[in-house]
Amino acid sequence: MKKLNFGTIADGLNTLQNTLEQNSGIGWSELVDANTIDFAEKNSYAADDTDETIRELAEQIEVAGLLTPLGVIKEGNRYRLFSGERRYKAITTYLHWEKIPCQVFQGVTPNKAQLMLHMANGARDYTPARKLELYEEYNALLREMKSTGEFTGPIQKGVAELLHVSDRQVRTYRTMAEQLTQEEKEAVSSGSLSFGEAKQVAVKRAAESKIPEETGTGSGFSDRQEKKPSRKKSQGWNREIIAQITLPDAKDDDSHPRLLCGGVGIHCGEVFSALLPDGRWHDITLEIIWDVEGPGCWYISNPEYRDICPIGLFVKRN
Repeated sequence: MKKLNFGTIADGLNTLQNTLEQNSGIGWSELVDANTIDFAEKNSYAADDTDETIRELAEQIEVAGLLTPLGVIKEGNRYRLFSGERRYKAITTYLHWEKIPCQVFQGVTPNKAQLMLHMANGARDYTPARKLELYEEYNALLREMKSTGEFTGPIQKGVAELLHVSDRQVRTYRTMAEQLTQEEKEAVSSGSLSFGEAKQVAVKRAAESKIPEETGTGSGFSDRQEKKPSRKKSQGWNREIIAQITLPDAKDDDSHPRLLCGGVGIHCGEVFSALLPDGRWHDITLEIIWDVEGPGCWYISNPEYRDICPIGLFVKRN
């Protein structure tokens, strides 16, 4: 039996439609008994469905018909959904069809079935907080699939394609997933902690974790040299501590290119002490407007300084 071509995700073919086209010789159309269709075992997307949205969808299907068949995987005498749970609920709850048009696949492993579910739902418009949740789901699944040989290629690249975000954005989600506690993640999901505030916390922790510890790195018998007191650096125009925020590298073709500070790329959520037009130093946080492309996507998130363009400012890294 031919194998499903899931390698398309590594080539950027990250939609269900592209996958179905690649595997058109394997899947087939079938009218399936509604009572033989089961929900996917893990489907966090179903939490977004409400009685109202399901009823509205049923009304649309009643008028226009089922424009897109359900996606199911045949398992013995039953069928497991990977695409169309909301359509299934609308049909069975309000329209009471006995048979439903489906695109049927067979011989799919549980991991690949879960990937198909994610690919089917990835095109929806999600909030940054929801994307953080999905990042963790996608990352765990692709790591599991890589360990079993079902997925090849860079994991973070695959996650970025599933989330429909840039590589840089997926690095932000990775930092937050690694640095935030479970309680903080739940607070982001509930809205009690804003996504921006959580991102600042995560970036700060990540930066602190990169500072080498001065104790506990050797045996108690290792030679240790006393530190000589260093002279305190002047807080004036010292080139070692002050740099200018400049435009991105010309070779950075990302839709959200990174501004540079002393030749080093700036991370979303990074905090600086900046010399502002009033002639004083103020702490600022740089963020990205994801709907805007190019260097203009960067802005100062502090409300009192939001009208100031960060490009050209002299800053000190905090």
